[in-house]
Amino acid sequence: MTAARLVATVPAPLAPANADAPEVVHRMLVQRGDTELVALDPGSRREVRFPAPWPRRFGTATVSPRGDFAVFAGLHAVRAVDPAGSTRWEVRHACWRACDAMHASPAEYADAGHHPARHWLLHDLTLRGEITYPFPVTGPPRPAGEGTWYTLAEDGTAVRFWTLSR
Repeated sequence: MTAARLVATVPAPLAPANADAPEVVHRMLVQRGDTELVALDPGSRREVRFPAPWPRRFGTATVSPRGDFAVFAGLHAVRAVDPAGSTRWEVRHACWRACDAMHASPAEYADAGHHPARHWLLHDLTLRGEITYPFPVTGPPRPAGEGTWYTLAEDGTAVRFWTLSR
């Protein structure tokens, strides 16, 4: 059996009651809340906040590799936003749901029950062999790059980064 060694514990930037679980994207801790997306560099603790153009239940979001803009994919558009909330670019598209309408804004479907959010699996980490942890972990391991992975704290308030013990 291989033992895991805790590398770091980083508090989640947003409260779990009002946000999705944090993820590691481009070596940054990224968390989508109801009104914003937060990108946090776990090493320097530098934090950048991006205002969300629509509610989180109507799409997905990610951050650029340099952390200078966020991309929000919604039911009617894909939009890149800078930290001030300015639109860098936008690509409009027909609605993801069966209506195929070209919505002008989320207000057109925010209260409609037939427009649920979609989620996309981008990649997965497969660990080979059993891993033992020094304390309980929650959820599946997710890749964090260069031999590290992360799990969520049981209450969702922190992300734990791991590597294999040597």
